[in-house]
Amino acid sequence: MFGKRRDDWHPIIIDSRDSKYSNKELIAKRIEEHGEDSDYVRVRVRGLPPRASDLQFIDQERIWAAQKREVTSFDDDPLVVGVDFSGGGQAWNVVSFRRGFDGRSIPRLRIPGEKTRHDRSAFLSVLAQLLADRRPERRITAMFCDSAYGAPYVERLRAMGYANVFEVNFGSTISPDEAHCANMRAYMWKQSKEWLLYGAIADDPKLESDAAAPGHHLDRRDRLVIESKESMADRGIGPVDDWDSVVLTFGAPLTPRKGPPASKKRRPRFTGRGPQSGSDRWTH
Repeated sequence: MFGKRRDDWHPIIIDSRDSKYSNKELIAKRIEEHGEDSDYVRVRVRGLPPRASDLQFIDQERIWAAQKREVTSFDDDPLVVGVDFSGGGQAWNVVSFRRGFDGRSIPRLRIPGEKTRHDRSAFLSVLAQLLADRRPERRITAMFCDSAYGAPYVERLRAMGYANVFEVNFGSTISPDEAHCANMRAYMWKQSKEWLLYGAIADDPKLESDAAAPGHHLDRRDRLVIESKESMADRGIGPVDDWDSVVLTFGAPLTPRKGPPASKKRRPRFTGRGPQSGSDRWTH
């Protein structure tokens, strides 16, 4: 249920310590022998997937801390949306929301890839409705979309007048930190890892396993490289769509608005280097 066929299951995770039928003395002995966070206890007692190897990029402790952490966002923090699109099969279409350090308050949207394989109009309508929402707490500053399957959506949404939609190429070697990250994917994953030290996420097994799934290494120029999806598939790990959608919220740096506009001609702006062009700017 945690491998590449995990989407075939609808799991209910039960900690055996909460069962009135389990042998509490034996469980306590195993925890004392192996440790609370050992793979033995995680799998046989807590009903959780085993920890990734020591080469995993995002450590488990960081994820657990973010699941428990309470954070506060400011009214002028930009609401950023990441959309990971599916080409069908096991992959899902996932929409994640992040406002500052708060990645929990607005639940992410998940739509099976098979639902959009032949008809994209329904999912396009969902994204358009999100962008059209003008409520202050739901007004989207920027929506970053994976270019692999999201390019047609971006083109149509921009044609509909939504200029705050941006296409992100995970494999692009152009990123805000080219000296330390081999591509845009490595840069965004690195940003999400650093954010987890202060951010808050939902206590969700799928999101947790996705974040901890890939390993990493350094290339010949000592730049970060995140383990490829092909390599993860060889290890029995399926698509990590849920965390990829969170990662996409770091498609470009955004800054909060610094006060009300002085006049109608001078509007508050969020500026930064866009993922596809060094001159892209967007307005809140």
